[in-house]
Formats: sequence, C-alpha cells, structure tokens
Amino acid sequence: MKTYKHLDVRAVSAERSELKEKAAQYPYVIAHMYSDILCGNCVHDGINWDELVELRAFDEKGELHVYEQNGSLKAVEITEKENADAEEDTVIKYYQVRKSVSAVKSPCRLAVKEYLEADEDGQAVVVYTRPFGLEAKAE
Repeated sequence: MKTYKHLDVRAVSAERSELKEKAAQYPYVIAHMYSDILCGNCVHDGINWDELVELRAFDEKGELHVYEQNGSLKAVEITEKENADAEEDTVIKYYQVRKSVSAVKSPCRLAVKEYLEADEDGQAVVVYTRPFGLEAKAE
C-alpha cells in the first residue's frame, strides 16, 4: 500500500454491512452508481449498494474510498496523521456541484484538498487528492 507523508492509508473490509457502518461515520458522501450520482450531507440512505461503482464518504480529517474492481468492492480508509502539520504541504480548491447531483438541490461547493510532497528533484508534486467538505454557496 502506498505511503504518504501526512496521511495514513489502510485497507478495510469490503463486507457490505461493515462498509455501510463505516461510511455512516462520515457526514459527507459522493456516490457513483450505475443509475445515479448522489452527493450531500447525511445522504447515506440513498446509496444503492447493488449498483455502487465508487463512493467517497468523508470529513475534514479523512475519507473512506470504496471502489468496484473486477466485479467486487474494495475499500481503503485514508486519514490525516495527528502529528503532521500539513498546512504548508496542502492546497485547497473549491468546485461547484451541479444541482442535479446535489442532495439539497441548492448551490454548494465541494472542497478538495491536494497533498504535496517533493519529488526526486525537490519539486512539489500532488501525491493525493481527496474531498474534505461540502459548503453551501450563496446564489
């Protein structure tokens, strides 16, 4: 499993009941299913686990990333290390969420955090990108 300076990454059980329980621990969800896309705060009941292709359940400190691979679900949990001061090694970006996929049907922005590390030449490169918040946006 890949290692990162400011993140802990660990594989988690892909047992559906355990994934549902683990996903419920995070307030925000982006779920890509064959027939729908779901994005919002506390929308876990709307996930069709039989059609799930990819899911990111997340908060400010970590995420559960579930993805379909070769016909079965795989999952990893990524959390920020407690003692890591990642402020100078991260970039935060905001993206408009389409109303058609937003569970609240009002304008909101997806906050995304990019983690930077130095490459072999000492240049900063993005090594991991993850969602970390959804914010209401004034119209």
